[in-house]
Amino acid sequence: MWQWAKLNTFRKQMFVVYTSMMLVILLTVGIYINVQVSELLQTNAEKHMNNTAVQSIANVELLMQQIDTFSSQVATNALVQTMMQDDYSGIEASFDQLQLLQQEVRKLEAYQVGIRAIEIYTLDHESYLPISNERLNERYSQSLITLSNLAQGKLVWTNYSERFGNSIVTIRNIRLMNQSFQHVGYLVVHVDPSLFDLSSVADMEQSENQDFLWLTDQLGNVIFTNASAAVTLPEATGDMDVVEINERSYFNVKRSIAMADWELSIMTPVTKATEGLALLRSTIIISLIVSSILFLILSFFIADRISRPILKLIRAMRGARLGGGGLKHIDETSNSIEINELNNTYNQMVDSLQALIQVVYEKEILQSQTELKALQAQINPHFLFNTLEAFYWELEENGQSELAEVIVAMSGVFRYVITKQDSDQWVTIGAELEHAERYLLIMKMRLMDRFEWEIDCADEYKTIPIPKLMIQPIIENAIEHGIERSLQRGKLSIQVSSNSAQQLVITVKDNGPGFSSEQLHRVTHELTQGSLQVGATQDKHLGVGLKNTHQRLKLSFGEKTEGLSIKSSQQGTEVSFHIPVQSRGMN
Repeated sequence: MWQWAKLNTFRKQMFVVYTSMMLVILLTVGIYINVQVSELLQTNAEKHMNNTAVQSIANVELLMQQIDTFSSQVATNALVQTMMQDDYSGIEASFDQLQLLQQEVRKLEAYQVGIRAIEIYTLDHESYLPISNERLNERYSQSLITLSNLAQGKLVWTNYSERFGNSIVTIRNIRLMNQSFQHVGYLVVHVDPSLFDLSSVADMEQSENQDFLWLTDQLGNVIFTNASAAVTLPEATGDMDVVEINERSYFNVKRSIAMADWELSIMTPVTKATEGLALLRSTIIISLIVSSILFLILSFFIADRISRPILKLIRAMRGARLGGGGLKHIDETSNSIEINELNNTYNQMVDSLQALIQVVYEKEILQSQTELKALQAQINPHFLFNTLEAFYWELEENGQSELAEVIVAMSGVFRYVITKQDSDQWVTIGAELEHAERYLLIMKMRLMDRFEWEIDCADEYKTIPIPKLMIQPIIENAIEHGIERSLQRGKLSIQVSSNSAQQLVITVKDNGPGFSSEQLHRVTHELTQGSLQVGATQDKHLGVGLKNTHQRLKLSFGEKTEGLSIKSSQQGTEVSFHIPVQSRGMN
């Protein structure tokens, strides 16, 4: 009963863990896709509105330029120039000249569409065209005349006015071409608002997703719109505001037309901008539900497949009793290679323990306990390596190649470090670098994308002997006290090169925050004195690692090496040491 309860607990734990991880991943991916697509749709809507605005403004400015060119032709017409020059000289125009002027202007007007009326006034505000007694300052405001004078001959666009037959009034000075552009009169052109019909740009089809376009003057009078009379231009304060029109939300884009100080407003329904988002959300939700159900089923079978063989192994181990015949082989096989490997490892352990039991009963209790511990200590590394190998095959089967590589690297690190030989063990630089790369691979898993490294060593240097575990402590310090404490992406480089003194230079460089000048001076001084205190570097592991490496270099090579050399700045730390190319033979 206890085993079944334990099994159910283990199954539930594995089921909850697998399911939670999958749901979190699916939910995160779903939210991310939804956010990215929403931003993309809004960006596309904004681009569409900006393109419409640019096209509309270009059309309006082109029409304004045509009116400006036309009014310039009228103002510089030979007859107009002659009559304005006579008036400026004090010669009053006759009725026949006024009639001739009217005919001349009508000829010019015939070549330009959108003109409702043309008026010409003298500098004294008398009307030449039309022939009437109404003066310029009586017909138009003084502010309009002042704007014309300030423009110095340029065309001035004013507001839409119902007073002048629903026209847009423009005005400019008439200046003499042959007298240094002397101001001699005024030209007023009434423009038909229908000239600025933007139907070719605006969507005129009435629909729920219709874009609305308004062209307004300085006072907010509507010059053109594709909206019905029931739709009014809402207030908007800035670019891409969201406004309400008839209880519907619209994106608003406002652009100014510099030539007339007019304003163009474009409203696009939010539903149009986010069209397709609802379908995407439904697809994501359905995919999430289907994936969750499939993963729940898969998690149950995986948990059952793993938990049952492990429970049998636990039951066999708990049932073992020294001298009681409780150590038994597990003869059952599993579909999992990893579980079979664990069973084989356990069976090997049983064989070893059964042989040891005979020795235990032949000796005194205290001596037997001591020998048993010694024998167990011999088994543990073997059990560790086999267990790591089992994890490797399980991860490979589940498609987790990166984690499997880390397990292989960890096993290699343990084999390299745990191997029991004398402390004066020597290896090749190639073996030492391979060990360093396995260690870096494990660190890469912990630091993930925050860390990268490079190893530069020519093949001819890889066979040169070096004391074992000489490079790893320096790498470990560089990661722990440099890269891990940096906010930027960590980079570590290991370089093996040769100098002119027939020595190899091994350098470990990181881009961490580095030592302060005070810390660097203290560390260098105490390394030279041969006694690095813990308090000097404010970190026990850093002090011991540098001290041990420095002392091992001095003991191994004597006067042929100067030990560790440390350089540090805000851009990183560089630790290097020299060894002779021909140092000693391999053990």
